[in-house]
Amino acid sequence: MLFIGPCGSGKTSIINKLVYNTFTNEYKITIGVDFSFKTVQVKLDDGRTVQAKVQLWDIAGQDRASMLTRSFYKDAAACLIIGDLQCQTMVFDVLEWKQDLDSRAKLFNTNQNIPQILLCNKNDLPEAEHNYQELEKDIKNLNLPIYKTSALTGEGLNEAFNDILKIAIKKIEKIKPQKDLNVLDKLSLDDQKSKAKGKCC
Repeated sequence: MLFIGPCGSGKTSIINKLVYNTFTNEYKITIGVDFSFKTVQVKLDDGRTVQAKVQLWDIAGQDRASMLTRSFYKDAAACLIIGDLQCQTMVFDVLEWKQDLDSRAKLFNTNQNIPQILLCNKNDLPEAEHNYQELEKDIKNLNLPIYKTSALTGEGLNEAFNDILKIAIKKIEKIKPQKDLNVLDKLSLDDQKSKAKGKCC
């Protein structure tokens, strides 16, 4: 799973909150790409529970057009685009990242864009709601599922993370029969019902 967006939008802080439940005000810029793992139980709409071991790729905000990031886009199954509610150029910044993503990342060599969700981050700050209201029309024109989030409080993060996984799993299962390889393995998914019977996905 990719985490993309401009410098300072809070990508690293969001990952740290999701994986380690920690937050620090100390800002450290990401150089190149960093990654973490998170294993979660995802309850699907059909009642199944799937265990997903997810790689979380933190793409440096200054590296949008670099060859390095392109290599990590290739096999991505989902993306969280991070916008900064402190920044008046948030919509423009997000649009640039989205257009770049759509031009370079397709779901397992199909013509489908990978599932994406927009996180309007830093919603804990006093000016965040006012800024969101000013930008709301343009934000909605991006045609992305929108979540207001805070890496400080954790607001919206688990909900967004679980929802993007549900969307990704649903899409992967639809294209799975068309592929020779078991694309579910790329997300390290285990259907718990099958696991209980001693079978593999």
